[in-house]
Amino acid sequence: MVSGRRLLRRVWLAAAVLLGSAAPHAQALNEPPQQPFLRIEAEAHIAPVARLATDAAGSVLASVSDDKTLRLWNLPEGTPRLVIRPPIGTEAEGELYAVAMTPDGARVAAGGFTARSWDNGFALYIHDAHTGRLMARLPGLAAPVQHLAFSPDGTRLAAALGGRAGIKVWDAQNGRLLFEDTSYTGPARMVAFDPAGRLAASSADGAVRLYGPDGRRIASRVPVQGARPYGIAFSPEGALLVVGFEDRLRVEVLSATDLRTVLVPDVTGLAGEGLPAVAWAHDGRGGVQLHAAGYARLSRGNAAAPAPTRQGGG
Repeated sequence: MVSGRRLLRRVWLAAAVLLGSAAPHAQALNEPPQQPFLRIEAEAHIAPVARLATDAAGSVLASVSDDKTLRLWNLPEGTPRLVIRPPIGTEAEGELYAVAMTPDGARVAAGGFTARSWDNGFALYIHDAHTGRLMARLPGLAAPVQHLAFSPDGTRLAAALGGRAGIKVWDAQNGRLLFEDTSYTGPARMVAFDPAGRLAASSADGAVRLYGPDGRRIASRVPVQGARPYGIAFSPEGALLVVGFEDRLRVEVLSATDLRTVLVPDVTGLAGEGLPAVAWAHDGRGGVQLHAAGYARLSRGNAAAPAPTRQGGG
């Protein structure tokens, strides 16, 4: 048997000293607190994983979780590469809901319920993806970060915020705020850039919004009255925008020019609550496929797994 002292020593060897939320009275305002928290390194997430992101080459995978860790993995092997631990605290402080990587894989951004307990606002963290070093903190956010996206050239970073805080876009090189839209009447869900630098955003207020590279709103539309858009993705060439809904078994393909509906894929045979996850993929024959998944199952009684819908295209 292992003695209590030896077991405690092993726990300490496996533990990481993290930054916490309960700052000492002498703690300077707006500085991360220094109170240590003991955590055992499990070499895996120990709570639900909220988001995933990869670099453009598909060689690194980033994952964030309610367990308050940001983890990087080698692809395609899936082996652990680096564990990054942003400042944490008690209760929800430090939970991570969003992650994005620069196309070159050099930097990784993460956010969630972060910095609220010690900074009077939420913050976004940007880390060196090779060393884990905190490179920048973007503070003063009115709500937790729900989703993040870097532009294809890596020069801009967009965030979808909860509550009615809308979206923000920063210069990814210096952290300067480029533009924001705070006119949302519900939580922003996701943001996505197209190859030309346009930005699309979905929101629980029912609208899908499209912005130009300069931040000007090009179009705004409610595709389905009373429904909540969630997942969005531009087609590879940027001509189309697919939208999945969190509360409807429905997927809409919109024109990326004016957001008019171009196609509604057939989801006959599915039952369930919604199809919030959407993605495009090349079919290997010069065309593309559209994939959707979520809270759905085959209506014939097969509830083994979420059922994808696929739509071929030329």
